[in-house]
Amino acid sequence: DLDLFKVTNPAQQVWRFETFDNSGANCTGGITTTLRFRDNSGTQLVTDGTSGISTCSAITYTVPAGTYYIQAEEAGNNGTIAAYRMHASVIAAGSTEVEPNDIQAQATVQSGLEFVAVGNHSVTTDADWYAITVPAGNSVRAELIEGNTAVETCESNGVDSQITLFTSAGTQLVADDDTGRGFCSLIDGTGSVPLHPAAHNLASGTYYLRVQASTTAAGTAAQFDYKLVVTIR
Repeated sequence: DLDLFKVTNPAQQVWRFETFDNSGANCTGGITTTLRFRDNSGTQLVTDGTSGISTCSAITYTVPAGTYYIQAEEAGNNGTIAAYRMHASVIAAGSTEVEPNDIQAQATVQSGLEFVAVGNHSVTTDADWYAITVPAGNSVRAELIEGNTAVETCESNGVDSQITLFTSAGTQLVADDDTGRGFCSLIDGTGSVPLHPAAHNLASGTYYLRVQASTTAAGTAAQFDYKLVVTIR
């Protein structure tokens, strides 16, 4: 069984499609899902089977205006899922990166519980800092995606990034290199068994995200435009 949902997108914007178990907030019971995002002709643009909570899938993607389809299926098409939920949402634009923001004290301040920050990493050694506010008991999901799919994509390994989450005191909580699509990065503290426990159930306060090139990035993969998609829940 393949479940297809039609998406009518009026203007270019970032969408996230995320599958859950029937609770709509977790991924338990051993369910496994795959998502495929297709254009109006049916051509697959991007797919995912690992970027959601546990064994559930999620796709975060910049979608141009037009008609598209999101396809949900049981991973491998060799089992059944009694019930699942898929959350489809447009992520609101946050503040564009403001230079200089190479150190924590210069961080670009972001507001809200879900946003897209647009940044540029044209210098290999650059570090971009962002300040976020987390309410007590909330968790952080921060994903880096390509800034311009016409130039480079995560799947082509044209973006090789690293995201690090810090406390207000500068203590590193978690760093991620390649958990996202391709060589892109993803920190996820959401769910009852989070991928990154150090980003889960946080104390209230200001936290910091640092975007930089991976320490193993080679050539132009260390120089990229990007979008940092953050959800606090």
